[in-house]
Amino acid sequence: MKAVIFDMDGVIFDTEQRLLECWQEYMAKHFGMPPEEVARIYPKVIGMNDSNAKAKLREIWGQDFPVDDFIDETLIRLRERNRTEGMPLKPGVRELLSYLEGEGYRIGLATSTRESLATEELRSCDLFRYFDGCMFGDQLKNSKPAPDIYLLACDRLQVKPEKTYAIEDSYFGIRSASAAGMLPIMVPDLLPSTKETEEKCVAIKKDLHEVQAYLDSQKEAR
Repeated sequence: MKAVIFDMDGVIFDTEQRLLECWQEYMAKHFGMPPEEVARIYPKVIGMNDSNAKAKLREIWGQDFPVDDFIDETLIRLRERNRTEGMPLKPGVRELLSYLEGEGYRIGLATSTRESLATEELRSCDLFRYFDGCMFGDQLKNSKPAPDIYLLACDRLQVKPEKTYAIEDSYFGIRSASAAGMLPIMVPDLLPSTKETEEKCVAIKKDLHEVQAYLDSQKEAR
């Protein structure tokens, strides 16, 4: 059974930069922190679920940092921007999902985003209907880079990890998919590819149009 499992933020939606800006607004308003300092910290939690991100931010900014208020306020601001400005889709995502559906792929989602927010965003763009099985960040304890989310997503799709592609933009996501024994494809967003990701990935592509072409070439090769 052919299958592809997607990460969401930074892969389906171009929301990582938007969330970073929400972080910067909060930290400037409440702590006077310069935006470049927030931008330095932000990549350390890309790919984590809320629980792990909170723990990491307490580690960085101290145990007294109001992390619950921070997460809640920045997500409220993100939702406001998404509603007023629209969900920013990554180039080629509709075409790739339509292609996969037409080719008979099982399509899954493995996102660190909480279920309520992820489903709201996907439904707002009429994308949720493409997915045969989903795993969300608030449905499990161990976040990426642990393999749990991808193993559970494969189980929901009833597919073998070693025959399933994972499309990711973050280092944690690539490590998670690789540890699950999958076929990771990196589409870099805010984080560039590295020697580690080159070793763990079967392909690194600049956008989802290139991912579609790659998958089509693998079909021809088979």
